[in-house]
Parts: sequence; C-alpha cells; structure tokens
Amino acid sequence: MGFIKCPFCGQEIDSDARKCFYCDSDLNHNSYYTDAGHISEHRNSNYTLKMEHPISPTKIVLFIILFAAFLSLAFFIIRHFN
Repeated sequence: MGFIKCPFCGQEIDSDARKCFYCDSDLNHNSYYTDAGHISEHRNSNYTLKMEHPISPTKIVLFIILFAAFLSLAFFIIRHFN
C-alpha cells in the first residue's frame, strides 16, 4: 500500500483508491487521460478541488446546540429532584 499522484489534480492519494479524495475524479476510467498532454490540459483548466469535510458545518452547529440543550435539561432535572 503506497501513494500515487492523482492524474487530474496532482495530489498524493492512496494507491488503492478508486476516486481521488481531493477532486473526486474516478480513477478506474481514466484511459482518456493516460496521455501526458491530456493530463496537463485538464490540470491547467479552470478546475476547483473538492476539499469539503464529510461533516458539514451546519451539522456540527446543530449537534452542539442539541448537546447544550441536553446538558441544560439534565442539570435542570438533577437540581429539581435534589
């Protein structure tokens, strides 16, 4: 198990990967891009990398709000019954 460079974005990825983690390119069907000219054309085009985190910021904020609500309810119940 090692690392290779993605033929589309040039980032180092796992050699067993089927999709690039950074640009989400399918690495199984890249026969069109085996020629170095096609790769450089693709790399130099207006290409944005997909650098999204798998958990969106909205989900993180929602989790924090729900966790805070749960803690405040737990403290209220503990204080009420003591």
